[in-house]
Amino acid sequence: GVEWPIASGVEHDVLTRAVGWYPSTALPGQVGNVALAGLRLTHGAPFGGLLELEEGDEVVIETPLAVYTYRITLPPSQLTVHQDDSWVLDPVPGKPDLAPTEAILTLTTHEDLIDTPDRAVGFGVLDTTEQT
Repeated sequence: GVEWPIASGVEHDVLTRAVGWYPSTALPGQVGNVALAGLRLTHGAPFGGLLELEEGDEVVIETPLAVYTYRITLPPSQLTVHQDDSWVLDPVPGKPDLAPTEAILTLTTHEDLIDTPDRAVGFGVLDTTEQT
């Protein structure tokens, strides 16, 4: 039930007004890994409830071309990484030598309620695409 715009970039000024898209990752609906970041506590907290997502929950991304529905396969509450662990942004997360064969979604946010280097990360896979 949460709706937020998605903007290119994950710098602080971007995240204060939108969910950020990591520009080095795939676009929504493409084969590969589309990765998004959002704040949990401030500036409207678009990812305030991210750690409440469960396996099978839907994340919907609407673009001018299509509506993409991803299903959560690994909830963000189950994976914590260091802020420098970039493997979660790989086209196939954790498998840098493997070519992607499916559309993957990665969601990242601060793990803790205070500023630490821990990040909560969740993964999903593309379930449906509806052309607009």
